[in-house]
Amino acid sequence: MDIFPWAKDLRSPFSYWGHCPTAFDAPAQLLAEADVWTKWRAQSFLCVLLDAGISKRVVPVGAAFSWGFDIERTESRGAEPGFLGRKFLLQEVEVMDIEKEWSERVPSLRAWYPEWQFLDASERI
Repeated sequence: MDIFPWAKDLRSPFSYWGHCPTAFDAPAQLLAEADVWTKWRAQSFLCVLLDAGISKRVVPVGAAFSWGFDIERTESRGAEPGFLGRKFLLQEVEVMDIEKEWSERVPSLRAWYPEWQFLDASERI
């Protein structure tokens, strides 16, 4: 789980919610302090609260996708010898199999958020 540092106390599995949520995601790490290379992937599931938020019952509604980027080391021209630069490579957006991917994540979601009920993908509306 990649939780915003300021949102840890909210105990909510959602990053975005509302009538017309818009997703923005980025790694919760300081790239200046991070290793020079990394592979970062985000995975998103479109979910609903079955009773409009009265309870904490979550079910996916049939859309799941991933995206991300890689950071590779590069030799930086004009810099000190041995200085390594960085090159960012965007990854394609990929549609995920919601039945498989959601089912694999539900045990972790239940462990992280025991006060929430995560229904199986087969129970989706």
